Amino acid sequence: MTKSKNNPGRGNTIRESNTMKVMEEIREKIRKAIKEGVSLREIEEIILQEAMMEEREAYLQVEDDHKNGTYFRYLGTGDGVLRLRVPRTRKGGFRPKILPEKYERTSPDYEDFLQQLVLSGMTPSQVKAVLAAKGIPYSEIVMNRVAERISNKLKEYKSRELPHDLLALYIDVKIVKVRISESIMERAIYIAIGVDLEGNKFVLDYEVRDREDLDGWKSFLSGLVSRGVSRVDVIVSDDFSGLDRVVSTLFPSSQHQLCITHMVRNLMRVLPDTVDPKSY
Repeated sequence: MTKSKNNPGRGNTIRESNTMKVMEEIREKIRKAIKEGVSLREIEEIILQEAMMEEREAYLQVEDDHKNGTYFRYLGTGDGVLRLRVPRTRKGGFRPKILPEKYERTSPDYEDFLQQLVLSGMTPSQVKAVLAAKGIPYSEIVMNRVAERISNKLKEYKSRELPHDLLALYIDVKIVKVRISESIMERAIYIAIGVDLEGNKFVLDYEVRDREDLDGWKSFLSGLVSRGVSRVDVIVSDDFSGLDRVVSTLFPSSQHQLCITHMVRNLMRVLPDTVDPKSY
């Protein structure tokens, strides 16, 4: 305590050093978020997590066993690696049926299955149809329970309050193929990825529509505003015709960039300048 009083400048130097360290960590998170791009991996994790937990609940109602925490499993997909907490029981007889076999890699069929769950996840009946089509060996009771839990969790996720302030908002549309009855049709998934003030990346929202158009963008982005997003430093998108006008109307104080490189340089202006911008 005496040293701090005699040398106040030393305390300031330490604080400045800590601040620079934190800001560099934020930069690294931003660089990583941009490199990874737009993905629905977070939603796929939620769906599988809820399904596995409900499977265990149903299992314990008919088996003389008890919960025994979870263990981590990493599941590689086209959207990246899913980090899952797999539930287990004391006697070891439980294994989630919705997962691929242990040590088995995901196949294109399984990745398509996950995508179909994302597209249909808001409606229990549609979730049941996807689970049944995949051949997941659930009883009718367990099928209903899992479908209901997935649907309720996604509705809760899509109605949660969003951060008011963001460093960056990355928006895009992903065109996917979906099976409807006996036909294969294209659908547009509107996706918004946020980078918060601490540099953490997460899915703000997603929405499935028939096509990409300005009405879709107006509705989707207005939904972000109504759920709390009010101030964004930089918004990044592709050059879809008219999207710039929608963005400027809803986020008039935000910088709108069409180029990832320009986006990073804008973000660097928001933070203290400790790194040469050429390194980005």
